[in-house]
Amino acid sequence: MDWAEYDRWNRALADVLFPEVEVPVPVYLDLEGEKLEEVASALGIEARHVESALAEVVRETAGPPRHRFRPHAIRYTQWRQKDAMDVPPPILPVLGVFSLAAERMAAGDGMSSQNYFGRLAELIGGQPDELAPGYREVAERLWGGLNAWLVRLGGRRGLPTASSVSFRYVGLSLSQALVRQADRDRLGRFFAEFDLQPRSEVPPAELVPLLRAWIESEPTSATSHLVTIWRKGGLEERVAEIAATALAQWDGALTDAAGEGLRAKVQLGLEVTTFPRRACRVTPFFRVPRPEEPRSVTLRGADGDVEVRLVPAHPGAARLEEPGLVDAENLLEGRLEIVDPVAGTVARNPRRFVVFRRDPMTERWLETRQVTLGDTIMALATDDALKRASQILAQVARPGWQAVKDLPGLPQGWTLIRDVEILSRPRDAIGEAHEFSVLTPITSASLRLEGGLALPGLQRSCWHSAYPPEVRAVSDAGVGVTIRLLDQSDAAIDEPGRRRSSEELGSWSDDGAGAVVVDLRAVDLGDGSYAVEMLEGEALRARVDFMLASASTPDELGWRRAEEIIHGTGNPLSAVCVDEDEEPHGTLVQGVPLDEGGLRPVMATDGPAAAPWWSRREDDEHSPAVRLARPAPGSCFYTGNHYIELPVAMYDSRGRPVESTSRGRCRDCGIEKTYSASYYKNARAYERRRRREVGFFVDVHRAPRVRDTQRGPSGDTWDLALDALRYAGGGDAGLLRRVARQIDSGALFLHLFTSILEGLGHIEVRRSPETLDIVAWEVAPTSVVDCGSRRTLVGYWNDDLVEVLEEGCARYGRRVGRETHPSGPTVLSTDATEDELLEWLEIDGVLLSGRAGLTLARSLPALSEVLAALPRIEVPRVIEARWFDPAGAAWQVTSSLDSPGAYAIGRYEKRYFVRAPEDIERGTAAVVDVYLAKHAAAMLLAGRPLLAYRPDVRELVVPLGANLPGLYQRAALLDSGSVPDERDGHRVYRDVAPDVASQISQLLGR
Repeated sequence: MDWAEYDRWNRALADVLFPEVEVPVPVYLDLEGEKLEEVASALGIEARHVESALAEVVRETAGPPRHRFRPHAIRYTQWRQKDAMDVPPPILPVLGVFSLAAERMAAGDGMSSQNYFGRLAELIGGQPDELAPGYREVAERLWGGLNAWLVRLGGRRGLPTASSVSFRYVGLSLSQALVRQADRDRLGRFFAEFDLQPRSEVPPAELVPLLRAWIESEPTSATSHLVTIWRKGGLEERVAEIAATALAQWDGALTDAAGEGLRAKVQLGLEVTTFPRRACRVTPFFRVPRPEEPRSVTLRGADGDVEVRLVPAHPGAARLEEPGLVDAENLLEGRLEIVDPVAGTVARNPRRFVVFRRDPMTERWLETRQVTLGDTIMALATDDALKRASQILAQVARPGWQAVKDLPGLPQGWTLIRDVEILSRPRDAIGEAHEFSVLTPITSASLRLEGGLALPGLQRSCWHSAYPPEVRAVSDAGVGVTIRLLDQSDAAIDEPGRRRSSEELGSWSDDGAGAVVVDLRAVDLGDGSYAVEMLEGEALRARVDFMLASASTPDELGWRRAEEIIHGTGNPLSAVCVDEDEEPHGTLVQGVPLDEGGLRPVMATDGPAAAPWWSRREDDEHSPAVRLARPAPGSCFYTGNHYIELPVAMYDSRGRPVESTSRGRCRDCGIEKTYSASYYKNARAYERRRRREVGFFVDVHRAPRVRDTQRGPSGDTWDLALDALRYAGGGDAGLLRRVARQIDSGALFLHLFTSILEGLGHIEVRRSPETLDIVAWEVAPTSVVDCGSRRTLVGYWNDDLVEVLEEGCARYGRRVGRETHPSGPTVLSTDATEDELLEWLEIDGVLLSGRAGLTLARSLPALSEVLAALPRIEVPRVIEARWFDPAGAAWQVTSSLDSPGAYAIGRYEKRYFVRAPEDIERGTAAVVDVYLAKHAAAMLLAGRPLLAYRPDVRELVVPLGANLPGLYQRAALLDSGSVPDERDGHRVYRDVAPDVASQISQLLGR
């Protein structure tokens, strides 16, 4: 056996098909086009000989007829035992041959399109019936090995895609090469046209009718190769499996080729927040070509055109740079129209009933025009539409949905309908009220894992073990639904073909209802790997693999990939967590001070004010938003009656329709409806509706009531979120945002969430010098901080480490205390002294940091040094801005930025600037965040810090919404050891020592 040549091929395939990448993307073991040319070049052969040469090298290393691939599996086992992840697994050539056989299934040559082993025999010789057992012996092990290698590398060489449900063995190879990369790219167009949710799990059989409608339409946007495969017959379900896998990986973006010709559209987004109070917000998104390119567009207003800018939002969409320019009432009741230099005119007409579905990637709720079984949705309905919407939801939705009126941000005459889970089809005909057809699912079965706390990181389908998801299985086939829960933590293949079976942890049946809902919190699952399978009758319909984890089983790759962030206080910008120095100097800070190398002299001072010197006032209201044109009085928005305009149907010389369908569009709201171009088909459809022929309907009333998804931030959710970050280790701002948005989707909570965790020293962050936005974060090292009467635990402390501390405290007569707080995580502390901990605490690497708050306070620069060091920009042009008045701790409307102070621009997503006297002379400004803006304004305009200190109760007080900025707050919180309170319009830092309060006051006042 020539293993040297085999290994040369293995290295070449790894370098070409799985190169190292900055941004993880799905990767396939598929030899076609440019990839095939690159492999040929790497091996020094002609491209036309690659397939035959690859087959030859596998044939030369194969085993006996019925165990042809066992030698490859044995070498894979040996590779695994070495645990050398940087060396590609020695399975790529044999898997490449498996993929080539799958690709040839689309060919003719007189062989059945379903004959996989006949194609495999053509490549490496032998009889198909002899190859089959040898293939099945190793297929799951080797394809699983490729997936595991890619996962272990954390996406550095791409994301795994080899999977199959309906075709256990052959489906793994088909998932890689039956369709080409151009076909996969075009599947994004299919997902977009049918409004399928990115990253969603849809059973492959449910995609078959949708793919048929897309591929067989005239004209179709599918590739000619995909059309050819589909028309061969027998491959529909296999194509659907590939499409299901692609949908689970799709991020919503389209390639240029896939997006060409796709009509641009406006899509509303809905945000429902609970912090600082319950409220809702509606914003527009624009599905336009090249959404990643910022550009100016024209917004058509009722009072004239307005020039606005589009900026990137989420994959595949752009948004207004100032989303609050158009308020919710105008967005819902007016015609939103822009003229884009790329897409032309893009418009949305108002509708009485609007449905929103959660995007799992961004945690945004986005408008959708159709739902699938199992979807969780929210909706907005006018008073006129509410009654009919409620009647339909009573038939299709799980009990427990709520209709909410009088919510801040919700226009008068509208109702928010939340906590809706679609489990069935409407029993009554929708009729001509087409806006409610969105509640008719386009699929007939679903297996979903929803809710819980999804953990951040590259590992998809991973939840926190203390707050796992619900399993929801639903089918209207009427044959009975069963869920099986499997423990896969110990399931593995030890030797070729020998698998230890997954342990079944439980099964649940629908008892004839058509739906099963299982709350995994009640099953008491620990960290590990699991799977749920959905059976219709005895047939396996869908399967979802998932993981439960916590900080006790951290994401090793996330921790390895996380950037180490250390600030040096010798750089003034380190005070706001901006560091551009390659070698930090001064006192080094990573959660807590690591040394005392940058201590500054204690300032002589009379001390801060003993009582708040500001008089709190309300912020000024914004001026009216841009008004949009309203529909005519007789339109469907007011009457509910749609006027569908249909194109003239064209017929050939024999009277047959040229096109099989005709697509009508309401002239008022733009809603679309497809009709058959055949009179006889339309007549039969009408007759079926008239007779109301019905089959099986899911009994939604037998399902348990929905979970309350609008609890809002609380102490236990803060603890879960912090543990989720400790699991991940670190990453970019998107990972941090993903965790925060699962607690509350608002920007205000995100600011508070990062401010508190950063201030307590649990995480370290790095901010952009240009915007002060967080660009990276990491969990701080395991530390103990002296807070006077107690020592608090800071940074990475998982349950196992806390248990070690508790056991030590119990042995030496000490204890571990827990202080809960509704606006922050539980503070863990001990009454053991540092000397005692140093003597008996058995935790490697723990940092005993002493009075870290005082050390940090004495190492920080004055606020004026920070402002002077910030980069400058030209003063932006504004129509309206707001200026911060320190005496009233409030924002006032202004039309000019010509005076020193702090300014805010925007309505919802605000940008903040500070202008010192020298900035007025130079025409410049410094970009800051909201907290720095307010404290800078107090220093510049009032000449004093925006704080007060009550020495009798050791409380440092600032206005609510004016948290101490950056490391100044961390100094206070490390000394306090407590989450700050919200009290009487103030943020109160409890138990701050006088020396720390005095030092912070001096720094912020000059």
